[in-house]
Amino acid sequence: GAHLVYGQHFTRPDELNTVLEENGLRPFEGRPNNWGLKILGETKGFLYGMDFYNLGLSGDANESKTQTLNSLRIYANAGLKFFEQKNLEMGGLAGLGYGNIRYTLTDNFKPDFPLLFEEPKHDGMMKNGGLMAKPEVYIAYGIPISINKSRVILGLHGGYELPLARYRLGDLSMSKYMANPYLQFSLGFRP
Repeated sequence: GAHLVYGQHFTRPDELNTVLEENGLRPFEGRPNNWGLKILGETKGFLYGMDFYNLGLSGDANESKTQTLNSLRIYANAGLKFFEQKNLEMGGLAGLGYGNIRYTLTDNFKPDFPLLFEEPKHDGMMKNGGLMAKPEVYIAYGIPISINKSRVILGLHGGYELPLARYRLGDLSMSKYMANPYLQFSLGFRP
């Protein structure tokens, strides 16, 4: 089935916030949330699929600049369904994939269009990427919507992401930020 996911990652960019404050910029507040797509298939209790989602934080860097911290995650997953009783199921997945991290600093007051080509350096961006791994458990409830077993699926997914790279932004390693527990809620359809 295909599932839309929304979740919360329990991490904060504390090291990056320290560097931002040392350079006269405001720190990011809160924790990153995510929106994405989860595709999950099953054959005789064997689960397979992929996840695709984006974590994001944004805010004002100072009076004239805004900043964002985004991370795209793409996973290939495989696992087993542990339990299935009527409309309730539980299972576990392991995922291996790619993650990136991107910090963007954007000037809010750019010159008019013709001058922008003469003075092009107004925004800045740093990015890096690498391999990620994750274990995940889930519980899902299927609501039948037709006689041929089509269902609306409500799910709760929890796991831990493990960076397999350093994810450096300049001289700063962001691997601690990338390693985090998460909780996702999903709404999907299974034909």
